[in-house]
Amino acid sequence: MTDPFSAGKRKNLTPGSRERLRRESSGRHWAWRARAAVTALLCAAVLTSTSPATAQPASIRHSPRPSIEAGQPLTVDAVLTSDLPPELIATADVVVLAADGGLTSIPLEILQNRMSGKIPGVLVAPPELAYYMRVTYVDGVTVSAPPGAPSGGLFTTAVTADSDQAGAGGRPGWASA
Repeated sequence: MTDPFSAGKRKNLTPGSRERLRRESSGRHWAWRARAAVTALLCAAVLTSTSPATAQPASIRHSPRPSIEAGQPLTVDAVLTSDLPPELIATADVVVLAADGGLTSIPLEILQNRMSGKIPGVLVAPPELAYYMRVTYVDGVTVSAPPGAPSGGLFTTAVTADSDQAGAGGRPGWASA
């Protein structure tokens, strides 16, 4: 078939061939539109690949302190590993389990991927301090540490009696005469 768009040939088209040319070119037009739509969908998929629904799950890395003296505040630090920016975090807190079974939530400060908070000394009582950390994103997804907390386990720190209660003169092991 000769190219109907080449110079001088277009004038010689018959009415029937003009209709055939119109049908062929409209088919090419739809093929072009289909390719453009597929390209647009692929671009949208790439651009949204860091959305909360498709990002890798976040995790919280924290090493609990082995022991602390009763009544002293405990600073807890953690690192959040996530593909999501911190702006998508709705809340971040450390939840302390009290001796009577009550829960106290303390907000964590977030700076880039680091989190920090202070458990008040009034919550630090023998024999141990039990707590976990959680981060909730704006889409409702919650990540906790240790994973599965609170039912999956808690961080624990041994709490020793404070020096004022240990003996006379505030020194452990000293008794009054």
